[in-house]
Amino acid sequence: MNDDPTTHHHHINPDTFLSYAHRYCQLCADAGQSIIARIPRTGECVGFIFCWDLATDFSCMGNDMDAFLAFFPDSMAIIGALETAFLDREHIARGDSIHIFQLGVRRAYRNQAIATTLIRHILHHAQGQAFCHAVVECTGPASHHTFERCGFIERGHIPYDTFWNENRVFFAGLPGGISLMVRDL
Repeated sequence: MNDDPTTHHHHINPDTFLSYAHRYCQLCADAGQSIIARIPRTGECVGFIFCWDLATDFSCMGNDMDAFLAFFPDSMAIIGALETAFLDREHIARGDSIHIFQLGVRRAYRNQAIATTLIRHILHHAQGQAFCHAVVECTGPASHHTFERCGFIERGHIPYDTFWNENRVFFAGLPGGISLMVRDL
């Protein structure tokens, strides 16, 4: 949670957030579009990649998803603005584009190619389900670089300090910006 600049900027209390995060992880697992990397011998989670069909309507996912997303109103707003500016969501059919929402690797296991392995596995999985494209919003240079290494190209970018939501620049002072990256499968 502290590694993503936009999430960190929300100053969420981890104790309050944890029960919602557990339910969110379960929803991601139930959707069948996500992967969790574990050490076979111990079962310890070392990384994850959470994905949904880009055409998924989160308003139909129930109270658990609404409660989870309520922690991130400004992050959801900037993602919505990025997609509105650089994607034609109205013409994206169900089963066309896999949407990578989150990618994470525990600190102790970084720099071991786990992130790129997770990306490659989810892309292979998405191809097997006949998805044609993959989409991700990268919130910092590390994720941008990782997805570039896996063949994604930047389609658009919004600098954090230029994004207004509800008459305020919530991400003011946050360096960089958010990038929409895509890849054909």
